[in-house]
Amino acid sequence: MSTLNGIPHAPGAWPLLGHGPALFRDPLGFISSSRAHGDLVQIRLGPHPVVMVCDPDITQQVLRDDRTFDKGGPAIERGMELLGNGLTTCPHSEHRRQRRLCQPSFCPERLSDYAAVMSAEAETTATSWCDGRVIDVNREVTGLAAQALVQTMFSTALPSSTRYRTTSDLATVLEGIFSRMVLPPQLTRLPTPGNRRYGQACSRIRSTIRNIIAERRTAATDSRDLLSTLLGAVDTDSQGGDGALTDAEVVDQVVTFFLAGTDTTANTISWALHLLSQYPRFQERLHTEVDHVLAGSPPAYAHLEDLEFTRRVITETLRLYPPAWRAWAWATWPGRVRARVS
Repeated sequence: MSTLNGIPHAPGAWPLLGHGPALFRDPLGFISSSRAHGDLVQIRLGPHPVVMVCDPDITQQVLRDDRTFDKGGPAIERGMELLGNGLTTCPHSEHRRQRRLCQPSFCPERLSDYAAVMSAEAETTATSWCDGRVIDVNREVTGLAAQALVQTMFSTALPSSTRYRTTSDLATVLEGIFSRMVLPPQLTRLPTPGNRRYGQACSRIRSTIRNIIAERRTAATDSRDLLSTLLGAVDTDSQGGDGALTDAEVVDQVVTFFLAGTDTTANTISWALHLLSQYPRFQERLHTEVDHVLAGSPPAYAHLEDLEFTRRVITETLRLYPPAWRAWAWATWPGRVRARVS
């Protein structure tokens, strides 16, 4: 598109803030109502114009044609403050190379190793609960996802104090990244307590990862974790001597996996538990399948193929409450939902 002329504007924009307040108050309602103004609608994030696609066919075209509709704009720029130039934020011209270098980290053999770590972390979290205790579901599973991801990423490289600090910093980033994507940059640069906490958390996360990478480069050993795979990945089809990830690129990928793997997993589990609580017969069916397939053993990657009903529960949860929506619907997820353990 060479011009925005002819694309209608969504009403209700504030001076300087644009539609940011509406996105904070009710992002789902605001975005859903925008379709009444046309298949393409202009909104403003601060002073920046943004074209919102409200038609399914055009949405598919935008998502599939990443050459024409490349990444960019203020939201991506804000995301790059934390994520750098990783898979989520890099332009089309760099994405294929990065994807090839990251793919070995997710081969079946590695997934089996990761699953064992995740299973152990889930067991630790579950055994910390007791009958009758009231828990904040989203907070608990977010902590579980973050701990599992740190352990999967770094194996035993992090002391417990550093691991917990990194998990806490990750929570701070998750709480603040949405506001930074929809507010004008001038506001996100003000020395407010929230902005300072966010900036310090980002700096500590990236500094911790850089230090671990330096130690791994010196040791030159395979710790059977995701970081080791990223450091050892080589793209034999690469041209121009860029056949491996640089240290800076590894930092960007690790932070990207941190953010993508924590929030999406936590939201999916939270909504799945919520839905199962509404349908006791399905909850009982899930328990029966898990008891039968696991037969008392810890969950493992090899069990996934036989957990058919469990897979259907997760698939239906993803259909009803896709976790990628959280990038926009941060304010709509009931983060204070509580449940009684039984």
